Amino acid sequence: MSANTATLLEEAARHGQGDAQAALPKRNRDDLVTLLCQQGDRVSAQDSDAIYRRYCEAYDQRERREELVDAGSEMSFPASDPPSYMAGASVAGAPPPGSETREPVSKRATDPARVREVEETDGTGGQKADAPTGQQQSNASRR
Repeated sequence: MSANTATLLEEAARHGQGDAQAALPKRNRDDLVTLLCQQGDRVSAQDSDAIYRRYCEAYDQRERREELVDAGSEMSFPASDPPSYMAGASVAGAPPPGSETREPVSKRATDPARVREVEETDGTGGQKADAPTGQQQSNASRR
């Protein structure tokens, strides 16, 4: 094998990998020889078969690798992707006053025996100013 043939084999492999990575269709022998001749290389008729085989080997090897990467990406979906737009399925905060609710508000306890009365608070742990105190409630219930 001459030095020129070794160089042509390396160039053929480089083009095979590049074409596969760029998802280009595999070249035929004549197109590959024309490409190499345009780069200033001389390709003999007896070397063209070996050069084309090397191009095809490199192309096929790179294409298999690209297919494995694509398959791995598909298998990891959606774990590697952030959540998509929720289309309003999740809303932060309470609905605006006066807006319709999905269900009617129920003030009834499902099991009144387990529920005990709780005094209203102002949200800080203290009683509301307008809420009756425990003493006032007991006086009101006696009346």
